[in-house]
Amino acid sequence: MKKVTLTLVAMAVIIGFAGGCKKEAKKKDVDITDAYCGKNIALNNACINMGFMITQGLSLLNANKANHLPIATTCYQIKPDNKVDIRLDSDFKLSGSYTQSGNKFSITINDEQKNKSSFIEFNKKFFDKCWDATLKDLCALDENPKGCKKDVNSDEMKQIKNNVIGTATMVNEAMLEIKELNQKYSGDFLLIENSLHILDENCQSVKSFTKKGSVASEAFDESKQFCSDGTIYDKCGGKAYDIDEQKCENNIILTKCGEGWRTNEQFCSNGVVKDYVLLTDPRDSKKYKAVKIGTQTWMAENLNYAGKNDDIGSCYNKKPENCEKYGALYTWDEAMKTCPSGWHLPSFDEWKTLVNFAGGETAEKKLKAKNGWDEDKCKWTTKETTGRGNVIVTEHDECATDEFGFSALPGGDGSLGGYFNDNIGLVRFRGGWWSSADGSVIIAEPSGTRQSHNVGSVEWNRGRDGLLSVRCLKD
Repeated sequence: MKKVTLTLVAMAVIIGFAGGCKKEAKKKDVDITDAYCGKNIALNNACINMGFMITQGLSLLNANKANHLPIATTCYQIKPDNKVDIRLDSDFKLSGSYTQSGNKFSITINDEQKNKSSFIEFNKKFFDKCWDATLKDLCALDENPKGCKKDVNSDEMKQIKNNVIGTATMVNEAMLEIKELNQKYSGDFLLIENSLHILDENCQSVKSFTKKGSVASEAFDESKQFCSDGTIYDKCGGKAYDIDEQKCENNIILTKCGEGWRTNEQFCSNGVVKDYVLLTDPRDSKKYKAVKIGTQTWMAENLNYAGKNDDIGSCYNKKPENCEKYGALYTWDEAMKTCPSGWHLPSFDEWKTLVNFAGGETAEKKLKAKNGWDEDKCKWTTKETTGRGNVIVTEHDECATDEFGFSALPGGDGSLGGYFNDNIGLVRFRGGWWSSADGSVIIAEPSGTRQSHNVGSVEWNRGRDGLLSVRCLKD
């Protein structure tokens, strides 16, 4: 390896070191093996991670990332009298204090010079190891590895190394303030098993310390818990739920309805709790909800019958979880013979009877399920200025009400060849159901719904092509 190349690496490191701490690094997290705490952790600490800066320098030379970066550790250790140590590794630590309320810890790094000195010495040690590790990797890529190793160990290169570390330390001392340490290591943490975490809105850990001598714990156990607006909750009967509209009692999810609460076997009609009729498909023992609307009794769920040999119907994008939530998608031929005994595929006229009873032009919002549609823009405000300068403010609400318990869900659609169009037939945006005539009924958001307001529609289509959902009507 040419000495000029090593010098370029040194310069890149200094530039990265001097400039990196003034702005957020592009790479959010850096995975470093943590032998002190017993597990790999992601340190959102790129500005003080010398290994990352050196690999940034290496990228200028189109070399591979160093494979032998030294170990960095970050753990906490509770001390008497509400004192806490944030241990950077086995040799260096930052002293601080904490307050605790339940499982919430507020940590503050003390405003004292020894913390600043400890942090700088830790960086010197870490930087020294990163230098050696990086040059080792560079030599492995060199055309003459032995010659490169000899150059690396020369007195000249050792002097360059000392000069670089000395310069970097001087820059660090000049730039570092205690408040910067506080920004990096202080905060309001949540104690989860053996680790302290600061969580983002998706409950992902953006900063974490593990108890000294313990194995790091994840931010939350997704098999048992779920995240809502940055807060972790236990699942209810193994399921997540809407914190604002639902609650959990005895492992059963209850949903608000007027002044009361309803179960999943009930629906809410204008603030009044009403019961579904429950039925069991004798062919596969699947249970379905049904509801009487006017003179008709409809299934209140999309059919999900797979046949004796699991060869009838398709799941949107071939994902079983879509069948579980939205029901299966069927060809017209399959739909004509897939309803259980005592039920049938509705005709166009029977669909129109339902739509007319539900309000005709306003039927769409009354038939749609309250959850399951992408309706983030179903409420909006418009302002109109009259000729006399008065401003008229109008509030619009096109959100689903599911007034009759029909609970139409957007299962999407597909082609006969098994192609699922994510732009046109997107699950969560569009629902289509077969009729026994040559056609189908479509409940869909308008084109461009992601940019405009959600005023959906009921459409009547002709033809037998594609894959659609099935709702069965009682004979």
